[in-house]
Amino acid sequence: MTESAAEYPLQEQIQPEIHEGIFNPQIWIVPSQPAGLTGRRSVLQGNHASSQPVYRQVFLCRREEATHAYQIIQPPAFQPVELSHGGPVWGYLFMGIIIPRRKGDLLYEEPTEEEAQRVAIKRLDLEVVNMELQNGSREDPFKEIFRMQTIGDGHYICSMIEALRDETHLYIITPWCDGGSLSNNIPLTPNEQYSVEDQARILFQQILEVLHHLHRVHGICHRDIKPANFLVSGSGRVLIGDLAMSFVMPKGGIVKDIGQFGTPPFMVPEIALCRPFDGSKCDYWAAVVTLYTLITGLPYLHRFPRPDDILFRYCIMAKGLSRDRHNELVKEIVAELNDAQEIYMLNAVIQHIQNMPYDLLELFENSLSLIPEQRWGIEEASHCQWMKSGPS
Repeated sequence: MTESAAEYPLQEQIQPEIHEGIFNPQIWIVPSQPAGLTGRRSVLQGNHASSQPVYRQVFLCRREEATHAYQIIQPPAFQPVELSHGGPVWGYLFMGIIIPRRKGDLLYEEPTEEEAQRVAIKRLDLEVVNMELQNGSREDPFKEIFRMQTIGDGHYICSMIEALRDETHLYIITPWCDGGSLSNNIPLTPNEQYSVEDQARILFQQILEVLHHLHRVHGICHRDIKPANFLVSGSGRVLIGDLAMSFVMPKGGIVKDIGQFGTPPFMVPEIALCRPFDGSKCDYWAAVVTLYTLITGLPYLHRFPRPDDILFRYCIMAKGLSRDRHNELVKEIVAELNDAQEIYMLNAVIQHIQNMPYDLLELFENSLSLIPEQRWGIEEASHCQWMKSGPS
């Protein structure tokens, strides 16, 4: 990889479709079938002894041509999630439902639990968003909206229902993923059908399919691959979300230094060193680290991809996470350790590595090489022995 071969990401026009919305508008919903009469439980009202409908204000809807609205719900298993990217709080993620509007009526009709379509509602503070963008933040929610509107298919890439804004907030409404994120599912637990390793293999195969679709079909580098950004549908299908840092890759694939980005434990070494990098292999490296977290249940492979991080030095630089994990460099690192916390962390990692099968270590060894040109990519990983060794 040479400096002359590297290019800047392609320029593109980002024009998301965002409608004017109303927060807590003066529009009301009513149960279409009073639960006390039918026994069918409504989403918001529960069972009522009275047959009289209970009116309630909706949370959010379009200002014009509002065919439906949204209502926040707060089940015990889910509380609003604070959204932050290492700085000030941008906003919150809520669980909601779609409230359909009655034909020819100003009222909105509350669905029953069986009919309700759940949605994820991100409410972002526009003042904070604009301030962060002016300060050079690489997280751009307008780009995230644009990506979902243009390439979101609900199978590989999270799709968009709509985006709304008012004077103070931006609202991003997407389908609700019942399985949460991959990070919510770690550590994996064995079940009657699949071991942890088999589950990790199935999930990793889907991750590779997502990346292949993102890179080959759309030519886009995600730039922040990690378990928290993979969503799990109700059917167990993995799809990618949070494309706020994504960019269109140049034809050659090699990108000039565009500064550090992403989440350090999943960051490819070239990014940490501010060197040219391959966009697709940047995402693939992070996907392999994600596989490591699925297999081990540990939150990361290393904290930062640099020599002063003991886990990076042991697993990557000395190739402790490889088929040749008993080499001289590994022995030297272990012999030099005197910090109690580092010894504890490294022992936990070593224990997991010792229990890994040979074919899995081959995948890690060839995918997490320090030399970019020697690394496997999606194609090699998809056809490696470990991927073939799972249940048929």
